[in-house]
Amino acid sequence: MIELKNEIMPIGSRVLIRLMGDNPYLNMETPTGLKMTNGKFENPDSGEMDQKDTPIRCAEVIDVGPDCKFIQPDDHIYVNINSLIPVPFRGEVLFCVSEANIIIMLGNDLKSRKYD
Repeated sequence: MIELKNEIMPIGSRVLIRLMGDNPYLNMETPTGLKMTNGKFENPDSGEMDQKDTPIRCAEVIDVGPDCKFIQPDDHIYVNINSLIPVPFRGEVLFCVSEANIIIMLGNDLKSRKYD
């Protein structure tokens, strides 16, 4: 019988993430006036509301590999879902992505983080 392991950790510069069901940053406005929307728009042809599908998703960082330079656990990130590798673990599907494939991160005091 195989002994199931209880821990999971990304290797190298990979990042283990959990996709968020809903993006908590939608319909907000940044201090500089950038409006974050959910991709809904009024279709000029039909007059109905349409949804623009986007491959960009918001995710929570669960853990990072030892070679990650900038991303830290508990950060929120935007990532292209086409660069994700599914990782089933203990009844949940987490995802692994290279730190280099992360599009943007959201957090507090980000400017104080420096690359080594």
